Amino acid sequence: MPFFKKTSGHFCFFMIMLSLLGVCYASLITYLTHKKVYNDTSLIFISSYLLNRGENPYMLTPELKQYVAKKQQAKAKNTEPDLTLGIVEKTTIPNLSPPFATMLVSFFSRFISEQQFSLGIKLLCIIGELVALYFLSQRYFQHQKWFAYFSFILINFSFMGTVYNISFGEIALLLNFLLIVSTLCYEKKKDFSAGILLAFAANIKLFFAIFLLLFLAQKRYRALCSFILAGIFFATLPFYCYGLVPYQGYLKALSELYWYPVNWNASYLGILSRIFGDKANYYHSLFQFPVITFIIYYGLVAGYAVFIFKFCQALKDNVIQAVALLVPCMLLLSPLGWYYYFPLLILSFLHLFKKIQQKKNYLIYVFSFLTLLLVINFPVGVQMKHSISLAFQLTIGSYLFACLFLFHCMQLHCCLKDKRIISIEETKQRLLSKNILMLIFTVIFSVSTAVGFWLFIAHYEDVAPEFSFINTKQQPFTILLKP
Repeated sequence: MPFFKKTSGHFCFFMIMLSLLGVCYASLITYLTHKKVYNDTSLIFISSYLLNRGENPYMLTPELKQYVAKKQQAKAKNTEPDLTLGIVEKTTIPNLSPPFATMLVSFFSRFISEQQFSLGIKLLCIIGELVALYFLSQRYFQHQKWFAYFSFILINFSFMGTVYNISFGEIALLLNFLLIVSTLCYEKKKDFSAGILLAFAANIKLFFAIFLLLFLAQKRYRALCSFILAGIFFATLPFYCYGLVPYQGYLKALSELYWYPVNWNASYLGILSRIFGDKANYYHSLFQFPVITFIIYYGLVAGYAVFIFKFCQALKDNVIQAVALLVPCMLLLSPLGWYYYFPLLILSFLHLFKKIQQKKNYLIYVFSFLTLLLVINFPVGVQMKHSISLAFQLTIGSYLFACLFLFHCMQLHCCLKDKRIISIEETKQRLLSKNILMLIFTVIFSVSTAVGFWLFIAHYEDVAPEFSFINTKQQPFTILLKP
């Protein structure tokens, strides 16, 4: 580490900040592991029990409650799983992971407990993200990769989207590992590996299917074929093991979705549902014309498909930029582009930061970029109550969509208008000033994380009131409760 030999002050700073961040995450994971708090990992683990018995793993909440209550009554010899009503009582959301992902979990559920599985997923996600950040630092900052690596760790794990990911048992960090590794493989012409990795990711979260457009536009047919064939293999594997039951249950669960207008949904479908309403008519909206919502949404999907195809064609020799532009489009077009998927934007953030260093008004762009990231990092709780007002839905409820859309517009402006208006030498000189900017940014981000962690744990009574650290009757954060 030659960089740290010369600047021991930076090394001490990173060690102190990383230690504080590690203590925060260790405390949070310990708390979540020892308390029976709802998270998506718990729900998919319960669903895996159903799959192992040949039953529908996508039971809706009333059916799941009845099933768990029945198993509790029948548990005389401790041969049945130790299921509790506590987890399913606190959600109206069924398991929405595709059959392949549920099948993977069902394999592990035969050997380990729900607590062990939940802890293992959290640790796997953190390790995967650390590896992905190392690959990124090596790719972008070869001469100062260790400085960049520790900066990326501080920024990424201080991001509130990452905190929510760990807290709710989501796997966006693991998906980010697959995304970054597959992108680097794709850049190095290892199309077969890239296609298989992205097919695996697409069978965990369906919005990764958008990479078909990238492969088609750039005429990388080996990647395309491996993506399609591996995707079909992963998607049909549950059929050979369990038949049609999981597929029928999955389609039924998708048809019962009613939370498109929830404030954590930063996609186009989310904002359109808040304005024109959706078919479930569960939340307040400005109008009640769900047909208009889906007409505009599918029109946007078609328009974006053409737009993505064209810019991927134009960026055939710049794979990283093509993927960096594709990921925000993926979240905006996904029916459920939720806040906890924002860590997938780390590659896009980094690429945009590199691009704005070539702009004439460099400092203005940097200031705008860092301000936008700080705004995105503001802790926002998920609001799922039926009684949420229309004013909230159209203002604060659309806050995350506005942040993602502004980032998307800034990215398009800086990346697609890629005119090198300054010299290469001046760009290299500007790279030296990034150290100070990143140092300031990590301090601000770390402070915002401390506030975010406190807000999150202080209001965890919305998930499990008996485990709250701070007792209060106010509930500004309403998390996954049936209204």
